[in-house]
Amino acid sequence: MTVSLFPVGVVEAESSKAAQRSFRDFASRWQPRVRIAGVIESARPDRGDRRGAGELHCIGSGAVFRLYHPDLCQDGVCNVDPQGAALASHTVEGEIAAGCDLVILNKFGKLEAARAGLLSAFVAAIGAEVPVLTYVSPGCRDAWTRFADPLFCSLEDRADAIDAWWRAHQHARSALAAGQG
Repeated sequence: MTVSLFPVGVVEAESSKAAQRSFRDFASRWQPRVRIAGVIESARPDRGDRRGAGELHCIGSGAVFRLYHPDLCQDGVCNVDPQGAALASHTVEGEIAAGCDLVILNKFGKLEAARAGLLSAFVAAIGAEVPVLTYVSPGCRDAWTRFADPLFCSLEDRADAIDAWWRAHQHARSALAAGQG
């Protein structure tokens, strides 16, 4: 298995839902040994697995940010409320500034492609040289490449592949710290 030190690892999952499951599993394996900031998406509690905007759960604090707004719902499908994503992004930026080892951002999607949503959290993490784990919506891959190329690599949606990417970052950080000591 080839391991990459690209600062952003994009999980190539079959769906956003599958990626979110992988992020939750990763966080449960590595916390509390690793200070993980960021957000993971889940379906709305009242909608189960039906389509539509869900909620972002802050990994560190447990805060919940609603991505849907009742006034934006039509025919049972709720469109994304950009305000919830903006609040989540602001919170994650604070976590990055406070110090973390890794940032998980649920996805780069339509809001981020439009230069909104969690985009400022992506910028803050990359600027702080903190590794980022994310998923990219299939319809937003061109916008993602324009934004993040050449800073990302693709990761198979397997625990061992994601963990190997993370271990490579930990090893590089430890080696750097040892060289400075």
